[in-house]
Amino acid sequence: LFRLANNPNMNYSERLEERWFELRKKGIISEKNFKKHVDKNDKLISNYLEQNFTKWPVNNDWYYDDTDYHQELDTMLKFVEIRLNQMDAYVKTL
Repeated sequence: LFRLANNPNMNYSERLEERWFELRKKGIISEKNFKKHVDKNDKLISNYLEQNFTKWPVNNDWYYDDTDYHQELDTMLKFVEIRLNQMDAYVKTL
């Protein structure tokens, strides 16, 4: 990225910023769109949670995690919220 961003012949930084904010404006890169995909995948896998946790328990001696499935989903959504704001600020500095 550093090499591309500093290549005067490519205008990479400007093109990256334009594209980033174009996708943000269209809602493609957004909390709402990410949540839509999380919800869609949740519906696909939620029927298999019990089977998964029976085979791969999260409270085992070799692996312990006291957060449940829904808390993990919330963590992912919070991460995206924070990270998108950070990325908006970062892209503006290129």
